[in-house]
Amino acid sequence: MKIFTTYNNYPCASSLFPSKGEREPVVACLPDTALLKDNKPFFIPDWAEPCMAYASLVVHVSRLGRCISPRFAYRYYDAVTVGLSFVATPLLETAVASASPWSAAVGFDGAAVIGSFVPLDEQTRLDSATFRVTCDGESIMTSCRQQTPRWTVDDIIAHVSTWSMLRRGDLIYLGYPAQPLKLTPETHLNAYLNETLVFSMNIK
Repeated sequence: MKIFTTYNNYPCASSLFPSKGEREPVVACLPDTALLKDNKPFFIPDWAEPCMAYASLVVHVSRLGRCISPRFAYRYYDAVTVGLSFVATPLLETAVASASPWSAAVGFDGAAVIGSFVPLDEQTRLDSATFRVTCDGESIMTSCRQQTPRWTVDDIIAHVSTWSMLRRGDLIYLGYPAQPLKLTPETHLNAYLNETLVFSMNIK
């Protein structure tokens, strides 16, 4: 299982993930040890503070594919959820300044949270899906349809599949359309996909 994260799909993330007019998605592949699911708590590492949370829609890859055309990409995903990417800001700033890999800043253990997947059908459509994340009951990250992505999920799948084989169970984060949250210990996060609760977790 691979975890692909898209960093330059929305302007909200541009302050931390600099975009220099790229003509294609900037996508990283995280190790499977970064995955945090089943409502497990996240423990902020001492070396990661301040640690930021970025919210994204995440799609579940449903079949094997390589070099997929955008017009056929819809056949390769079948469910969606809300995910969080935890970012060690000091490490990322250092990596960006020195043109070094971002791995330690974005791919550490537990850095990629996913909620329960909701099957895509007539009731749950990706083009109308929205999410909301609350911290201790207060809405702090919300997507809206006015936030237009630079690339669609089909574009991202076509791009990723040119350099990596996609397999059933792979995860693709589609980008961050909401302002990030600075994580604080002893808080509680809930995430909703179209007002359906998909995860509930504690920050330690």
